[in-house]
Parts: sequence; structure tokens; C-alpha cells
Amino acid sequence: MWQMDRMAAEGKAILAKLELRQLLTGDEFCELVNSAYTIFCSEPPVLHIPSPVCVIGDIHGSFGDLLHALDRKDHITENSTSLEDTSPEENESEKTPDVISTLFLGDLVDRGANSIECLAYVLALKLVSPKTTFLIRGNHEDMGINESYGFCSEIKATYGDSDRFVFSALSKLWSGLPVAAVIEDRVGNRHFCAHGGIFEFTSATDLQDNWKQLLEFKKRENSWTTMESFTTRAGKKKMRHVVIDILWSDPKQHMHKKLFQESERGLGKYWSEAATVAWCNGLNFAGIIRAHETVDGISSCHNKKVKTVFSCSDYCSMGNSGGFLFLNNDGSFLEEIWNPDTVDRVQQFSEKANQNMYFQGQDDDEEEEVDSPSKKRKRANSEPSREVTIVKIPRRMGVATPPRKKAGAKKAGAKKKGKRK
Repeated sequence: MWQMDRMAAEGKAILAKLELRQLLTGDEFCELVNSAYTIFCSEPPVLHIPSPVCVIGDIHGSFGDLLHALDRKDHITENSTSLEDTSPEENESEKTPDVISTLFLGDLVDRGANSIECLAYVLALKLVSPKTTFLIRGNHEDMGINESYGFCSEIKATYGDSDRFVFSALSKLWSGLPVAAVIEDRVGNRHFCAHGGIFEFTSATDLQDNWKQLLEFKKRENSWTTMESFTTRAGKKKMRHVVIDILWSDPKQHMHKKLFQESERGLGKYWSEAATVAWCNGLNFAGIIRAHETVDGISSCHNKKVKTVFSCSDYCSMGNSGGFLFLNNDGSFLEEIWNPDTVDRVQQFSEKANQNMYFQGQDDDEEEEVDSPSKKRKRANSEPSREVTIVKIPRRMGVATPPRKKAGAKKAGAKKKGKRK
């Protein structure tokens, strides 16, 4: 009990500091990460959460969107009557609002200016309210991905020589996160929640077997979301693909009776409406809630059985809206969507004010092409190799240039110049 009280006090101190826009020291951040890790390690790989639940999608280092989402959640909680416990056994005067849980679908970091603060804020909430704050793993909760898409650069720029201790703590944290969740409402509807989506299966028996193995998955022993790492440990190849599919897959329309097909991302699968129906029927789910794709807050597909939640507005200057999903006790959904103009973007932390940001993704000698929002969104939702990286550097270093390739390295397809697939 004393340890939980200590963690709660630690979490409250961190929240107070972040709300004052004060940067955490390297020691504070590491201690926070390690404390949260001990809690996550005690949780199962697939969480079971009773309604009501607020489901928040990708944040990607947007501290303004994170605070805006939590503020809107508190406002809805205070003004909603559908959240009250309506058990017939209780008198009218004894009915009280239920405790609202919050489920984050991963991808708190990378791309945005304040990945450290976004992660720290959610971890601090976990220390304060471990039974009502939940975080599952996204494809960006991975050190290999962080090295390419901004978070590691932010840590190096912020903590300097202490970065190796931070990286070590984060690597443990990512491997200890749950990979999925199941939300069950008061009327018995169950909803599968994951960052990407469902895993590939070939039959009803295969689905049941893989689901059973997922429930028994020892998450701390495995960390294989990157292209390089998932090819190791051949004896656990099947389970690796199950977890990777959950983190990386996307729903797709018009797949001509196919259940699954290869994804353009390079990891995960596309799955069809037929696969959604088979998944829900086979595992007794009413629907699927996921994140991972840039949409205007919330979108639905597969006859509204699949809902995508994206909480980072104006992602990579696309102008998209942000949103979250509220699942009530009676099984109904409340969709909260906000315009990027309503989010307070003045969330800069004073110690970071001397840092520049640049987008890595094109050579210096290439002419800059101005894309429409639809083209930007399509590119951001494509394979990982096409993602744009946000890198932070100190102003004193001058104009940033993309990292150069090692001498002697050959470009892929160099023999067939100009013929890219």
C-alpha cells in the first residue's frame, strides 16, 4: 500500500510540474518511466475494462491535443446523465455516476514537439489512477521506430549525456505494455480495442487458438515490432506475427472476398469486412475500436463495426480534426471531435524554446513539392519508409541537414536507376 501511495504522490508532483510547463529532469523522467513499468508488468497482455470508457487515439507528441482531449472528457463526465448507475436494486437517491476509465490506444510519441511531455503526463496519470488509466502499445512504442521518427532525437536534445539511461528505461517500458484491450458495457456488448487492428487467421479454429495464445502472451519477454527484430526467435514466429498484426494492420474496403492481404506499410495486414464479421462472430465482439490511421477525429467502416479514432489534430500540417470516442454503459457511443483551431498550440516548454524542428524526408537538392491535405494524409498512412520525421536540434548547430548515409553504402535498386516500385 505504501508503495502505491508513494507512486501516486510521485504522479501528482509530475502532473503539477507539467501543467506549469516545466521540463522534467532526466532523473525525474527515468524514475517515472520505471515506476510506471512496474504497474504495466502486473497487467495482462489483453486488458478487460468495464464501461464507461473514454478511448483516445494517436497523440504523436501534441501536448495541446492531449490536454484538450482530457479536458473535454472531464466536461462530458460532469454533464452526462447516461453515465449514472441505473441498477434497479438501487434507490433513485443512491444512484451515483460511475468512475470513468480512460484508454489510450498508443502512439503517444514521435512526430510532434512534445513527445516527452505527452508520455510523462499519461504515465503520471497511471501512477495516480492505475485502475482507471490504461495504455496499450502502438507501433510507435518501439525504440527502432523512435530512432527514425523523432522521439530519440528529442530525448538527445533534451537530456544530452543522460540519454542512454532514458533509452534503457523506455526500452523496458515499451516491452511491458499491454497489446490490446476488451471493453464490456452493462448490456453485455464486448468491443475489441487495439492500436492497429486484428491479426491474420485462416479458419475459426486458427482464430480461437491464436486468441488463446494472445491471452497467455508474456509481453515482457518480447519486443518485436520492427522489421529487423521480428525475424529472430524462430520458435515464436507465429506469436510475433499476431502481435505485429495487432500493432500495424488496417481495415480496407472492396477486397473481393479476401480476408487479408499484404499491407503497403510493410508490416501488418489489410483486413476485409468479411474478416471483421468472422472476427466478431468467432470471438463474440460487437465491434472493433482502433487508431493508427489519420482521419478527421473518428471514422467508421465495415458497416460501422470498425471505428478509427485519431486524437492528434493538424497532424503533420494536414489540417485534420482530432477526436475521441466515449463508450457509455448502455452500449451507445458519443463521438467528440474538435477542429485544430480550437486547440491551444502555445504549449512550448521554456527550456525547449531554443530548439528548431525540421522535417526529414527529401534531399536538399530536390525541389519542394506542395501537397494537398489528401496527398499528405495518404502518404502518412502508407508504409513506414515514407513517414516524415521530426528531428529537434539546438539552434547553435545552425541549419539542419538530413543524416548522410555511410560511405560506400549502395542505394537499393541502384542498378536500375529511375525504376522505382
